[in-house]
Amino acid sequence: MKKSKLLMMVCIFMITWSMIGFYAQAADTNEMIVDIYSVDKSPISEGTEFNLTFGLKKISGGTISDATLTINPGSFTLKNTGSVISVNAANLTSGKDTITLPLKCSGVNNTMVLTLDYKDDGTPKQAVNSITIDMVKPSADTTPSTPTNTQKYNPDLTVINQTMPTVTAGSKLNLALELQNLNTHRAKTISVELVPPSGQDFYYESNTMSMVNYIKEIKSKDKFTLNYSLHVLSATKAKTYIFQLRYKYYNAYGDEKTKTQDIHIKVKKGVPDIQLAIKDVKTTDDVLYAGQETAFSFLVDNHAGIGTIKHIEASLQGLSQDGFSIANGVNSQSLYGLSPTIDGKLVTFNIYASEKMTTGNYPLKVHLKYQDSQNNEQTFEKEVYIRVLKKKEASLNVTNITTIPSGVGAGKEGQLSFMVKNTSKETMKHIKVSLKGLSAESINLAQGMSNQVITELTPEKAEEKVMFNIFVAEKLAKGSYPLTVYLTYRDAQHVERTLEREIFVQVEQKKANILIKHVQVPRHSIIDTKPFSISFDVVNQSKLEAKDLTVSVKSTDSIVPVSQNVQLVQSLAPGAKKQLSFQLQATSDAKTQNHLLNIEIKGKDEQSFTTINQYVGIYVNKDQSAGKPNIIVDSYATKPTIVNAGQNFDMHLSFNNTHKTKKVQNIKVFLTAEDNTAKDSSKSGSVFTPVNSSNTFFIDEILPKTSVDKKLTLYTIPYAPAKTHTIKVNFEYEDDKGATYTATELISVPVIQQSSFITSDINIPDTMTVNEPHTLNLEISNTGKTTLDNFTVLVEGFGASNTRGYIGNLESGRTTYHKVDVWPLEEGKASGYIIFTYTKPNGEIEEVKKEITTVAEAGVDFGTEGMIDEEGNMMNIEPLNAKGNKVPILLIIIVVVIAAAIVFIGVRRFKKKKDMMDHE
Repeated sequence: MKKSKLLMMVCIFMITWSMIGFYAQAADTNEMIVDIYSVDKSPISEGTEFNLTFGLKKISGGTISDATLTINPGSFTLKNTGSVISVNAANLTSGKDTITLPLKCSGVNNTMVLTLDYKDDGTPKQAVNSITIDMVKPSADTTPSTPTNTQKYNPDLTVINQTMPTVTAGSKLNLALELQNLNTHRAKTISVELVPPSGQDFYYESNTMSMVNYIKEIKSKDKFTLNYSLHVLSATKAKTYIFQLRYKYYNAYGDEKTKTQDIHIKVKKGVPDIQLAIKDVKTTDDVLYAGQETAFSFLVDNHAGIGTIKHIEASLQGLSQDGFSIANGVNSQSLYGLSPTIDGKLVTFNIYASEKMTTGNYPLKVHLKYQDSQNNEQTFEKEVYIRVLKKKEASLNVTNITTIPSGVGAGKEGQLSFMVKNTSKETMKHIKVSLKGLSAESINLAQGMSNQVITELTPEKAEEKVMFNIFVAEKLAKGSYPLTVYLTYRDAQHVERTLEREIFVQVEQKKANILIKHVQVPRHSIIDTKPFSISFDVVNQSKLEAKDLTVSVKSTDSIVPVSQNVQLVQSLAPGAKKQLSFQLQATSDAKTQNHLLNIEIKGKDEQSFTTINQYVGIYVNKDQSAGKPNIIVDSYATKPTIVNAGQNFDMHLSFNNTHKTKKVQNIKVFLTAEDNTAKDSSKSGSVFTPVNSSNTFFIDEILPKTSVDKKLTLYTIPYAPAKTHTIKVNFEYEDDKGATYTATELISVPVIQQSSFITSDINIPDTMTVNEPHTLNLEISNTGKTTLDNFTVLVEGFGASNTRGYIGNLESGRTTYHKVDVWPLEEGKASGYIIFTYTKPNGEIEEVKKEITTVAEAGVDFGTEGMIDEEGNMMNIEPLNAKGNKVPILLIIIVVVIAAAIVFIGVRRFKKKKDMMDHE
């Protein structure tokens, strides 16, 4: 009996073994099918762990994207993976992808359902396949039954979010995680704890009392949203962090279950709590000589940060007996309460330059020690250089070295000026000032000569300003470039002496001027997810070739690219333009509203090119037959384009009903302009006011997809600031069913102020000698309310030491000074002009001429021998009683007296005749 029973079981086992296999079935409409599948173990019965390998094959379709596979495993348990996995879309596009699943048999339901969700050329699709795996079912047994193992009834709780959460350091992180029970068994008394990553890189503060969510019950396939909130501190480094979800729950039989799940969260770089900078480094003396003390000062600034530093300890490093040393006091200073809202705090050290130091630039390192927002000790260091000259010996010095502008752009002109100062108690004469190191490839003179002459510097008049107009070569890189001021002069003992002083000119790198022009966007509203185009021209307005420009079009909400959203412009020649086009579409989540698109142009770095951002609006209408009809200002223009303060201007407005089927009616439009917030109440009020009309007007109706034009005349108050002002266009209207709506649009109007300036009197003598200089000292004041750019003083009709003097940008209310020597070029009546030119805010060049006149006389010629030496003393004159010289000397004196008398009588007659004519 036992043998027959054993034989029967062997037969059953062999029959079952031969039947082990699996069967795959796909829906008839599937474009993705399971075409091959296998298991790595046989036979399979309850408790068997094995791997299932199958292939997903594309029958038809185009480019596959966003492919995910949802697995309903039946009585098989998925090991080490969730029930939703990602599928390689590139392999599917090519034709096939092979997938292996680790499984464990835990029941008798041997059918597994595979649901593939994907996009075919952007169109969402789904394919459902099933695989049936044959297995040995337990045979009936007459032995006593064992108790049911309830541990195997495992609910499968998993967060199924697909998008990685992103947060900026220094901001709040609100997590909404969708939790689903993927198994057929109910879970109860659930707790889910969010555990942030440990370590020194991630810093946070919880915004809630607990980081645990408690849930009473989740049935099979039900979902629940887990909510957590915490503040990510700004000290957190930018990278992707792994958070952990710790689950604890019970199955329907009260068996405790635990599991963990990793959640990836990306942290982007934020504004730092603390960002120190050292700026405005200076010494008391413009020139520091070896063996001299000076006050070395700098500002410690936290302007780029957002947190206040309680305490900073500042010190200097790099001190030595043969270099810089602390003159008095200690090498330590403390700062307290450095807030980002202040410009910085001044730190001063008295330092001494050793007598052993020679001419050169010497480093000092500023060392700052402080505590960050986490109370961790931090340090900040910056190396600075101080110019030292060998021990002072010369009687002259060069001080107050300035350039206008402070950094001269490559390919542009500037003005270099400095003071030549007599530091002795004696008179220095015949001072010749020269510039050395000029070159056409770097820095050269824009005009004029490279040397100037100062007659003398006395102890009473100890200094004089010298100016040179310079030009920076087009291709010169950013940096400081040396020039040498070379002085030759004679001291009180008539000894010729020299002085050299090295100075530096700061050159700013020339950047290409790129503009975004002719932006073309759909004038109609975008319907649902229908693709649309945006195109524009990238124009190079400068004389510099632009290279490696990255152009992108981005949206912050619900607008996604169809084509590539980043394009590279490798090269754009001066004056050239390139048209670019981008394809985009609204997502299914896009709301019916105006969406902003950001056109961004970036260069390789900010030094060679400043990033450009320009925004355009796209209106998305989800339902063309329903929903709110919207009125927008689809175009507007002012005449003139740039409005002058204190004058009228015309404004043309076009209002468009963007709805496809609904008209709008009974439209009330009223304009509100921003106020002028002047402290003087008499100058405050609205910037724009209507002329001969109200700021409110009425429109009967606007049909669907049509526009109505309106013209207004507005007045700009005289005290309006020179900037772009905003006018708010307010709408109150009804649709065709009488429902009321309101809307607001913003338009911008650029306003400029009238420019004006005054100068001191231009005093020219009534009579001058040909080629004999006369110094004009001009005081120039900007009396207008706007900056006068590229202010230049020119001399026309007269000889001049500087026929074209560049002053630079003259701000409102600022006064500057300009000195120039002029002289008549030939005898007789001489007339000319002092010409002032500048660029107005609208880009136009303004020119103001002031006439100067005089009567020019010939200079006295004392013959080839000369009468006066370079010291101003008479030369080669014998005493009057010298033999043979009495007659020539007397003759010269008589000629001079007669010439002076003729000039005197002529001038008197001319003035008398003029007075008689004026009297008549």
